[in-house]
Amino acid sequence: MKTPGVSTAIVFTSLLLICVPAFAVADEGEEDEYEEQDFLFFLEEAYTQEKGEWQFSLSVGYFDNLVEEETDEEIVDKRTDLWTGFLGVEYGITDRLQIELELPYLRQRIEEGDETNRDNSVGDTEFAVGCALIEEDRELPQLMAGLEVIAPTGNEDVGLGSGAWGWGPFVAVSKQVIPKLYFHANMAYQITNNAEDEGEKKDERELEYGIAVVYQPTNDIDLILELVGVYEKEEDDEGTERTYPLQLVPGIKYEFENELQLGAALAVGLNNTFDIGGTVKLQYEF
Repeated sequence: MKTPGVSTAIVFTSLLLICVPAFAVADEGEEDEYEEQDFLFFLEEAYTQEKGEWQFSLSVGYFDNLVEEETDEEIVDKRTDLWTGFLGVEYGITDRLQIELELPYLRQRIEEGDETNRDNSVGDTEFAVGCALIEEDRELPQLMAGLEVIAPTGNEDVGLGSGAWGWGPFVAVSKQVIPKLYFHANMAYQITNNAEDEGEKKDERELEYGIAVVYQPTNDIDLILELVGVYEKEEDDEGTERTYPLQLVPGIKYEFENELQLGAALAVGLNNTFDIGGTVKLQYEF
């Protein structure tokens, strides 16, 4: 398990590797051109779709985690392999108002001691409405806020769904710092009451947050670094449990001439979220 000091050093060093080249090539006398950078892996940019514009995305990910579990008789290794698939759709109602839909599919394998369990199911479906409150200019960033609703379409009996409706607000900020260098930040709060967890009912609260830095060495290539965290709190009759997953996601994206974008990223758990993982994402707008 990485210590907080090691994790902080990794994040700081990675940010420098992306930011320093961008500032080195910037021309102080060059006029800024504010363009939208609209491709991230786990976070969301603050730019809404234009009126009548569609955006489709498809991502496939794999995550592996190995921990020690204490049973009544002994301590055994528990390995969880999780495959994820997400289909995302965004549509611009107006130039500043959009609707979103995310359909997940999950497949997991859990090895605990001599037992192996395999399960697959659709996950909980997410619906959202986002509105651009501030449009980006030289001084101000792009600011989007909205509301998200989560429908219990996943299988809660095998841990692939919550078994209850959830909802919460979210906010996203995006800014072109200088030409070819972009910054994004997200925050979302989710409320789910009477969620199903291993046969027990729990009230869950999640605060999701993250930042991303993107550098464009060419017009077709983006180098992306995301830091994604969650504060999770679960309450039931026996007490309160808190967890703090945190992961670092470096990746690269290539944009084709027909508005098709393809990216791949590595996901590294910084505080025992998981050992390692990765994702591939395809995005298209029309």
